[in-house]
Amino acid sequence: MFKLHILFFYLYFSNRMLQDRLVKVVSFVLSLLDNIKKPILILASSSALSLWKLEFSKRSKSVNVVTYNGNKDIRAAIKDLEFQVLLSSPDAIVEDIEIVDRIKWALLVIEECQRHIFSTHLKKLQMVTADMKLLTVSGESVDICESYQNFLSFLDCKYENINTDADVETNDININTLKERLSPFIAFECKLTTPGFQEYWVPVHLSSMQIEQYCSILASNFEALSSYSKNSSFHNIITQIRKVLFVHVTCCDHPYLVDPTLRNSSNDASLIDPLDAEVNVSGKLQLLDKLLLEIKRSGLRALVLFQSTVNSEKISTGHLLDDLVHQRFGQDSYVYIPGKILSKSIRAKKKESLKMFNKEASDSFICLCDYRACHSSVRLSRVDVVILFNSDPNPSNDIKALKRVTIDSPRERLNILRLYSSFTVEEKALILSKQGTTVNYTSSSVCHQLLTWGASYLFSKLQSCTDSWPLSFIDDLVCKLSSLLRNTGVQTGPTGPTNRSIISNAEMQNGAYSGSIMLFGETEAHMKESCSVDEYLSDDSPSVFWSNVVKQSQHGPKNSCSRLSQRVQKSPSFVRKKPRSKRRKRAGTTVIHRYMKIIFQTVINMLIIILLFNTAKCMPFDSQQSCENVIDGCRSGSQQSQTDQTSSSTPLEAEIERILKEREQITKTHQEKKSMLLAEREKEISEVHKKYDALIRDSDMSLTKEIKNLDDYHKLVNAHKLLAEILAQKFEDTQNVKRSKKGINISFPSYII
Repeated sequence: MFKLHILFFYLYFSNRMLQDRLVKVVSFVLSLLDNIKKPILILASSSALSLWKLEFSKRSKSVNVVTYNGNKDIRAAIKDLEFQVLLSSPDAIVEDIEIVDRIKWALLVIEECQRHIFSTHLKKLQMVTADMKLLTVSGESVDICESYQNFLSFLDCKYENINTDADVETNDININTLKERLSPFIAFECKLTTPGFQEYWVPVHLSSMQIEQYCSILASNFEALSSYSKNSSFHNIITQIRKVLFVHVTCCDHPYLVDPTLRNSSNDASLIDPLDAEVNVSGKLQLLDKLLLEIKRSGLRALVLFQSTVNSEKISTGHLLDDLVHQRFGQDSYVYIPGKILSKSIRAKKKESLKMFNKEASDSFICLCDYRACHSSVRLSRVDVVILFNSDPNPSNDIKALKRVTIDSPRERLNILRLYSSFTVEEKALILSKQGTTVNYTSSSVCHQLLTWGASYLFSKLQSCTDSWPLSFIDDLVCKLSSLLRNTGVQTGPTGPTNRSIISNAEMQNGAYSGSIMLFGETEAHMKESCSVDEYLSDDSPSVFWSNVVKQSQHGPKNSCSRLSQRVQKSPSFVRKKPRSKRRKRAGTTVIHRYMKIIFQTVINMLIIILLFNTAKCMPFDSQQSCENVIDGCRSGSQQSQTDQTSSSTPLEAEIERILKEREQITKTHQEKKSMLLAEREKEISEVHKKYDALIRDSDMSLTKEIKNLDDYHKLVNAHKLLAEILAQKFEDTQNVKRSKKGINISFPSYII
């Protein structure tokens, strides 16, 4: 009898390795059948059962292999053990688990146990008794930590309760620890060599509107955030905190995705282009806009991956990116691959888009792709850089999604630029990932770590009423990214070109991010803030932290937080899907209206003073005295109003400065666009010249050839004519000779006397 032992068979997916895995497992099973009397159970997907059956028939004709899909006759054969190997799907076995768990199996094989169906039926599959268990893994699962926990609990009973307390275990047990525990069970490991990736983490600052929205969400949920404690089991509070976290992640992409009414806040868009207004309120869109322009100038091609979020008016992240690229670069400059394929026409359009992008002479240099569309059927050619517009809470999942796409790149190492908003939940998620912690939104402690990161900094920025970042910052960032993309021999060590405080070189070691990665928000001053946050949370007094933070908002611009808070909390109750042509409305500037109201009130006060002063000149002395008192009262009231509005003078100056900067930026953008268009015009003119020069040359060559053919034919016809004349002359001469001979015979007749 065989000694009980458990195997863990590990493989990455490829067609060649799929066949190799089948051969190895089938050979192993056949080697056991000669020495055991118990049957063997193999669980695989329904589509793969025929491949297993075929492989067994190739290897041995004598082995009795039965495929079970719920058939009654085969169910009876299972009860009578009239087989040696049983092939089935997990769904079919789970339905008849009462029959299966009564059988003592020699070996249980589960193929592709990283799939979600394995975790779904884990408890019931643990009821199957087998002397040996063999698991195969082909590719990585969406949640590595959960999959590893399931493997351990299935392979060894002492790990059955490893994932019962998600809030505690997720923090205490990281991926590296789970790998160590799994290592004794790994019998074979084969890693597929794929094109190398070089990942960089690129910080993006929030815009002024995003900071205001981000802080207002925190302020409006102060009670829920303050009610947290490690021993708290209030489901409603945890659920609300998770919602707050999701809204913050969405805010980092674009404020319109959280509050669609911000787009309609003002109908006066005469001072700024609607597209620029939509871009300027999102830090990520500002950087992406300039980065794509630089990519086009450099003659590169980019894949932009994004996780799409849809707001109440059915406007999604994909729509915003589509609008930006379509209006900035034209319809032929990009292709769009949606996440959901709901009809045959959309599927056909997807294939056509991929075909157009992969054409050798295609003008498309951008591929916008939803993460949900990442599949092995997607093949992209000549991709130079991948831009991750937003991230999964666990960044390694984005890389797994990217690996599912077949990418043909001219570079040995494909550059990946991951955009993240500094001093936000996005940055903290990356910090936790490099520390080996799996970000789990079901863990209230992890949620609070994400939300507290950068909160004090953002509230201080909101209070200062200054721009979130200078324009020079994004220009310097684009310049550094441009030099990075043009450098084909990028070094990955500390002496490489990315040894900068802005862009982080995200190195991976043994499938995990290196702990030495430094992000933009991890400065010395902010590290002290992080330590204080940990102290608050460890002392179960988060209310102290949030009270100190939210107090800052009370000294900031009045009505800003409350106004946005009401908009965020009161989403439109109706859902109205707008057509593409009406999807983009002009973004207004409510700040201008607020300041215009202040100026108007000041002008009214001055007019009243002037009117009373002119009237007082025509009055008696007593009346003048009383009128002067009124004037003094108006002046004092005006001065008091000006004193109350002193805080508004600074915003006015800041607004004037912002307008000047905006004008300078718009002019600069226009010049860049004009230069690009002029270059494109010259390029197209040159191509047209080359095209028609080639056509003219072909036409001249064709004319020369036709003339030569005609000349040759003319010579041939002349030769035939001459030959015909010679033959005709010869024929005529022959006839003349014959006639002359006949005349002689007639002239000299023979007479017989």
